[in-house]
Amino acid sequence: MATPAAVRDVIGDLAGRLRANANPDGGWGYTPGHRSRVEPTSWAVAALAAVSGPGDGWSPMPHLQFLRRRQTPQGLLADQAGGPPNYAFSALAAIAVDATFPNPADPWFRRLVEGIVGGRGVAFAPGDVRDRQQNALQAWPWVDGCFSWVEPTAWCLLLLKRLRGQNRDARRHARVDEAERLLVDRCCANGGWNYGNAAVLGQSLEPFVPTTAMALLALQDRPEHPLVRKSLSWLEANVDRERSGMALALGLICAARFGSPSGELEAALADQFARSRFFDQQHVQAMALYALAASRTGAEVFRV
Repeated sequence: MATPAAVRDVIGDLAGRLRANANPDGGWGYTPGHRSRVEPTSWAVAALAAVSGPGDGWSPMPHLQFLRRRQTPQGLLADQAGGPPNYAFSALAAIAVDATFPNPADPWFRRLVEGIVGGRGVAFAPGDVRDRQQNALQAWPWVDGCFSWVEPTAWCLLLLKRLRGQNRDARRHARVDEAERLLVDRCCANGGWNYGNAAVLGQSLEPFVPTTAMALLALQDRPEHPLVRKSLSWLEANVDRERSGMALALGLICAARFGSPSGELEAALADQFARSRFFDQQHVQAMALYALAASRTGAEVFRV
């Protein structure tokens, strides 16, 4: 198992890799040398901001400029001109920007947030009665014209909760309320979340660590809700069973926000990096870097 010194070495290695592998346009691709994308850039900005100091020579500005250039007329961010904007990664970018370089009066940021507020998943008529699912609830889809999914809903909900002190718009409050109701509705029978539904045609679906961690981060201000408590217990019991870098990193970030024990998760994440380097997946490397620094930073980027 990785020692605290080994964890510090991994933090330094990951930070060095990300600094060295930024593309000339200021973004990061999913793997080094590939086209810059919104998701890995957002994670890299959040992670490097958390671990960089004045003497490191790192500035978020070129990377924030990349995100600014990805804005569409709708206000959301798209990976390429003419491509469909993605609600999950637009919200993740807004969270990273707000935490790194807050300026709520910035027209670019206001347009981004308003684009997110205006998004809605498609509503459906009631489905199979055995699923007991409220298909009329509308939170956030991945892209326009799709059903509401857990990951985009979690990131969009977390963003709007972060911004509650800046704007008490009733429309935002209504979006927060409906998104919370959707996550509660989609919680799996034993706690935790699958990617979308909790059941299909009467068959209960199993939860996953990454989606459960994301949903819990969005619901961290509801720690006494029975389904939050149940899902946190499920996550603590199962987080080390999914040994992917993404699952361990998101589980560790969630542990930092809920004050759960994290030492073994830190070691497991560092060990996984030593074995695989996360297959050079830069969004996972950035997630891991942020997660390993969370014991010092308290995962403030994801505080609501």
